[in-house]
Amino acid sequence: MSQNNKGIFEKAFGNEPVRLLGIPQMIDDYNCHKTEVDRFDQTKAYYSA
Repeated sequence: MSQNNKGIFEKAFGNEPVRLLGIPQMIDDYNCHKTEVDRFDQTKAYYSA
């Protein structure tokens, strides 16, 4: 870890090696469903319209 990032990490994590951080629901939904779009695009590429 660079010295520039050390202060940022210490502020967020303190002395804890691991800390659970919340994420916005919109980002969680995107991460959960992005593979569905990838599968659709891959399947669509097999067939010409």
